[in-house]
Formats: sequence, C-alpha cells, structure tokens
Amino acid sequence: MKNKGKTSSGKLQAVALDQASLKPMNEKKKSRVPLLVLILLVTAMVYSNSLRNGFVQWDDGEYVFNNPDIRQLNGESLHKFFTDFYLKMYSPVTLISYALDYRISQLEPAAYHRTNLIVHLLNVSLVFYFICLLTERTWIAGISALFFGIHPLHVESVAWISERKDLLYSLFYLCSLVTYILYRKKGSRYKNYFLAILFFILSLLSKSAAVTLPVILILIDYYLGKKLTLKNHLDKIPFFLLSIVFGILSLLSQRVIGSDLDFATGYTILDRFSLGAYSLAFYIIKSILPFRLSALHPMPLKPNGLLPMKYYISSIAFLAFGWVLIRTFRSKADETFKKDILFGLLFFLFTISLVLFIPVGQAVVAERYTYIPYIGLFLILGSLYLHLKNKIVPFFPKVEYWYSVGLLALAVFCACSTYGRNAVWKDTLSLFTDVIEKNPDAGLAYNNRGNVRKGQNDFAGAMADYNRAIELKYTDAFLNRGILRNGIKDYKNAIEDFNQALPMKSHREKVYYNRGIARLSLGDFKGAEEDFGKAIEIDPQYSSAYNNRGFVRYQKLLDFNGAISDFDIAIRLDPAASDIYYNRGNAKFRSGDFAGALHDYDKALQIAPGYAEAYLNKGIAFLKLKNIESACLNWKKAAGLGAKPAAELIGVYCR
Repeated sequence: MKNKGKTSSGKLQAVALDQASLKPMNEKKKSRVPLLVLILLVTAMVYSNSLRNGFVQWDDGEYVFNNPDIRQLNGESLHKFFTDFYLKMYSPVTLISYALDYRISQLEPAAYHRTNLIVHLLNVSLVFYFICLLTERTWIAGISALFFGIHPLHVESVAWISERKDLLYSLFYLCSLVTYILYRKKGSRYKNYFLAILFFILSLLSKSAAVTLPVILILIDYYLGKKLTLKNHLDKIPFFLLSIVFGILSLLSQRVIGSDLDFATGYTILDRFSLGAYSLAFYIIKSILPFRLSALHPMPLKPNGLLPMKYYISSIAFLAFGWVLIRTFRSKADETFKKDILFGLLFFLFTISLVLFIPVGQAVVAERYTYIPYIGLFLILGSLYLHLKNKIVPFFPKVEYWYSVGLLALAVFCACSTYGRNAVWKDTLSLFTDVIEKNPDAGLAYNNRGNVRKGQNDFAGAMADYNRAIELKYTDAFLNRGILRNGIKDYKNAIEDFNQALPMKSHREKVYYNRGIARLSLGDFKGAEEDFGKAIEIDPQYSSAYNNRGFVRYQKLLDFNGAISDFDIAIRLDPAASDIYYNRGNAKFRSGDFAGALHDYDKALQIAPGYAEAYLNKGIAFLKLKNIESACLNWKKAAGLGAKPAAELIGVYCR
C-alpha cells in the first residue's frame, strides 16, 4: 500500500509539472495576438491613404478598366481567364479577383485598392504565423511581420492595382509554407501535405514567380533539422513537377521561347552578369536604406559601348554575398543564430534569383520583386535582435539599446516613407512625373506621361514628352506620337511615325489601324483599306478595324457587300457599339436596302437615344420609302438634337 501511494504521488507530481510547463507556453502564444493586432493596425494606418488613389494608365487598363472580360463572371469568362495570357502573364486567379471586385463595385477604384490592402494584411498575418511556426520565437516573427507590412519597397505591390498578382501569389505561397511546416511537425498528418500542394497550385495560378517554392521547402527541412537525403525529399516531387510545368508556361507567356524577347537587347554576357550583380546589391541595400525609390528603374544606356561604372563595380556583390554565406556556415556562433542567418540569406537569394538575370520589360530592377524575398532579410533583423539581447548584452549592455533605437528609427522611417509613396500612386501624372524626377532617362515614363497629357488636351506637353521618349530610344512612343498627330490633323508626319513604329514587334495591329486612319484622311482609300485589313490579320477580334474598313468600302470604294460583311463581324464582336449599326445602316441605304437601313438605325438609337445623325438618316430612308410623315417626325428629333441639315429637309418636305 505504501509503495502504491508513492507511485500515485509520483504520477500526480508529473502531471503537475506538465501543466506548469504548458502554462507559460500558452501565455506566450496568447501574447502573440496583441502583438499581431498592433502590427496590423500600424500597417493599415500606413496604407490608409492608398484607398484614395485612382487607377493608373500602366497596366490597370488592360487588367481592369478597359478589360471587358472581368465584367462578367461565368463559364465563358472563366474559360478565357484560364486559357489566355494578359500582358504576357498567366494569372487566372488574379483575373477572377478583379471580376469579383467588378461585380461588387463596378469600376470604383477604392474597391480595388481596398481588396489589395486586405490581402496585404492577410499576408502580414501569415508572415507572422510562418516565422512563429518556423523559429518558435515571437520577437523574430513580430519584427519580420512589421517590416514586411510597412516597408516602402512593398508599396508597388499594394498601391498598384495591377500588381494584385504579387499579393495573391504571396498569400497562397505563405499558406503553402505554413501547411508544409504543420505537415512536417505533425508527422503523418497528410491533410496538411495535400493542402500545401493545393495552395501551391493557387499560388502558381496567381503568378508564376511561385515556382521557387519547392526549393524553400528543402530549406525549411534543413532549418527543422531534417536530413537532406533523397528519401526525405520524395514528397517534393509533385511540387517540382508543378514548378517545371508552370515555369515553361511562364516562358511561353513572356515569349522567351521564340524570337520576341521582351527585355532590352544589346547587352553582352559580362553586361548581364553586372546587371544581375547590381540588382542583388540594390535589393539588399534598399532593405535597410530605402531612399530614392521609383516605380521604374530603367535599363541603363550604353552611350560609349559600356555600362556606367557602378554596374561593373557591383560584381563585388556576388563575391560579398558568397563570402558571408561561407563565413556564416563555418562560424562557431550559436547554432540557432547561425541557422537563422543561413535560412534568411538563402530564402532571399532563392526567391529573388528569378529576376536577377532575366529582367522583364524596361526595368533593371523593380521594387515589387522584393515582396516575398524580403521575408528572409527581415527574419535576420529579428534574429540579430534576439542574439544581441541574449549573447552580447551581458558584456555590452548598451548594444541592445542602440540596436532597438536603430530598429525603431528604421520602422518610423519606413512607415513615413510608405505613406508618402502611396501618394505618388494617386494618378498617372503624379506617378510618372515622380519617375522622371528620379530617372530622367526613363523613356517609358515620358511616353506614359505623354499619354496622360494627350488625354487632357495638353497637346504641346504630350508632344514634348513623346519627343523626349523617342530621343531615349523608347520606340513605342512613335505609335503614340503618330496618334497625337492624327488628332491634330498632321497626317503626313503621322504616317512617318507609323512607318517608324512598324519594325517594332509590339502593337503592330494598332500601328496599321492608325496609319489606315491617316491614309483615309489624306484620300488614300485603297491604302487605308489595306492597312485596316492588315490590322485584322494580326488581330481578328479588332472590331474597330472592321468598322473602319467597312466605312472605307461603302463610303469611298462603293463595295457595299464587302462593307456590310465587315459590319456584321464588327457587330458580333462589339454588339453595344451604336456607330457600327449606324454605318451598316448607311451601307444598306446606299445599296438600296432601305428597310434594312431603318432596322440598323433603330438599333443604333436603342443603344444611343441621342444619336442625331441616326435620326437624320432614318428620316431620309423613310423619304425613299415615300413615308413623309415618319420622315418628318425623325428629322424634327434630329433637329432638336442639333443636326443642322434636318432643318433644311423639314423646310423642303414638311409643311
């Protein structure tokens, strides 16, 4: 009995000890919630002014306000999202999110900005949870999540509606990492494993940059102490297969496989290595010193056949980064701290590597590319704080104080800078004026600002911007300058601009279309018909080209059947365009089909009840059918809408 009592007492004591050990752990987890809430509040405040921004004329049109595909969410639109590339990107999940926003708020910019901010806040929460799961240290997670939330290089991803793909791919990317860690820590709970695969697929469907995830999973295994053997990595096979498939899809969407390279040419292998080294140095330096930020950092010019010297000097960045990795690996420092540094550096390197040597578009670096990679660097910031506190402070007490002051100062600066950068994205004019101030050689910025000025009828300002863009070898500006010259009736010089734009491989259908307008205005009707036809060959869905070719055919070339055929196709492509019905009505009228003309004029008036010319011509069609009463009724409506010929016709026929 005595022995049993001792045994019972020992068990009770063991249970008591277990509960005592669990209590501080539970309290520690509970303390994470207020910290995360505080971080989310700070982030929301810092981005609050982005909700007042509008759309910008830089991809927002193609993705949202000029995109008819997002205006419905049904089987047809979903099929298009999953089978088409938008701006050479495959991101169907992102397009679905725009369609959902449109269904709720149509084209109210605040709604799209609000969605971006909500997803960013979710990502901040996921970064916090991911680092907590990985390191099991709250302060590292807190510092990482805070800087992830408020760092100014992330403004581009949050304040630019078109960069929602960054936010969404990161959301699912982080969900995949979290569920993978849960799978690893929970052992045989394969629900988390399949969830990790599902989230990875959703991430890839948001943006192809997610292809780096399988390598990060191996990095997580290293951090968690798993042996790096083939057997331990068989579960990565589905992830790598998905990466390969979507990697190929991405190359196809960017037309890297083929002859149409999207990034600037004329750089040697040494140049490209130097550009990659410069990019690496840029991203690391800007993580701590985020000064002189810009929406565009253009590829450097080579006026003397050489890059500016800073690019060649930047080659040292690769050597320095490699040296730090090796020194850290061989270091005799605390094993946990060493793992933090190695994980952070390699996480950054693996996730940023895709954009170091294959810059897409006109930019040598892009601030949005740091959205996921900076998690690794911010983890190092947090780990360094704990290392100083636990290992250095006993010997140098003021180190923790000064490091804390430095972190706080950096956080305040980041918050203020981010708030200021949001205002830069207010509209297109402020955005590209800021780019030009920071990068006077950015031809794209002059071109885009010229587009805004043209839309504001500031033709002199637009012309100056296009001229400067062309001086800087931004060849797309030839098309836009030609369109401007069409608008001010300088058709001969417009044709010269379109001829200069034709050798370029982008927007050739628009070049032919606008040159067709210039030729039509100069009386070259066969040339105009030919140009509209070439635009149609390149883009068989170009409804405006069918409409204009139809106009040339019936009005100038008397090819009524050809014109009506063109209008039939144009109406099928754009059934809500009143002018196409009006033009087809005119073609039918001139071919003698007055009843058919009346039907088309009625369709035009259903769409645009204030269409004076449609009432005028409808009256003339009734006159041809000897229905004077109806003719007069329509002419009176036309006269009331300002059609001057209607008054003359009323005076002659209506008594």
